[in-house]
Amino acid sequence: MIFKNKKLVVGLAMLAMLMATGTWLTMPVQAHRSDLISKNIEIVMNEFSFTVTGGMPVLKPGDVVRFKIKNAGKVRHDFHMGKDPNTKDEKFNTSPFEQFDMLELDAGSSADLTLTIPDKVGDWEMGCFQAGHYGAGMKLSFKIAK
Repeated sequence: MIFKNKKLVVGLAMLAMLMATGTWLTMPVQAHRSDLISKNIEIVMNEFSFTVTGGMPVLKPGDVVRFKIKNAGKVRHDFHMGKDPNTKDEKFNTSPFEQFDMLELDAGSSADLTLTIPDKVGDWEMGCFQAGHYGAGMKLSFKIAK
């Protein structure tokens, strides 16, 4: 059998595989339902710090968390989560969230980010990799624990 549109065939095969395994019904899709949110964490970014209202709680795998992030500073900041900081490439080398890379927030702006905490127990950081910010201390540790 000859298929003229290989991309269509490959796409249909991948869709069938996702439907058969149920991969398309994972928690990250459900994380956008507000009734599933187990924690709201308010984070304020300033020059050169992160402040968490009430302190940073320990996160548990499976928690659905809404990070409410506000840039109260006078310059643009970004918000990354991970470990093994790489200031040259302006990112963490390891991230607990495959589906999330980073947010950029202009001065005075806010964003909500809802994520399902993965089963990646350990010590992590949030950080800003705008030029010189991480090195100036714009980072905050957090923990994922069972």
